[in-house]
Amino acid sequence: MSRHVVAVLPVFPAQAIRAAASEGDWVRAADLVDGHDRAVRAAFVDPPDEQVRADWLGLMREQQALMLELQHERERSSDALRKLEHERRSAHRYLSQKQSGEAGE
Repeated sequence: MSRHVVAVLPVFPAQAIRAAASEGDWVRAADLVDGHDRAVRAAFVDPPDEQVRADWLGLMREQQALMLELQHERERSSDALRKLEHERRSAHRYLSQKQSGEAGE
């Protein structure tokens, strides 16, 4: 007797992850990713049936697209932080030089 196991594809909470990330709530975003990871691991049947394989590949592409999007956001944030730090140092140097010039008058 053959037993057919059907895996239910977990819903990917991409919008909730994006919302948490855009709000800077990285703990909630990480929790959402972790919860989804656990759901995927629990639902995956190895090897998946051919009809279900396409659904799993679609989910994987969606996950990869979100991870790439978050990576780009992280790079943009890092660049903005570097620029802000450079501007802070420049302003500090300007104010120090101005203060030194006023002291010498």
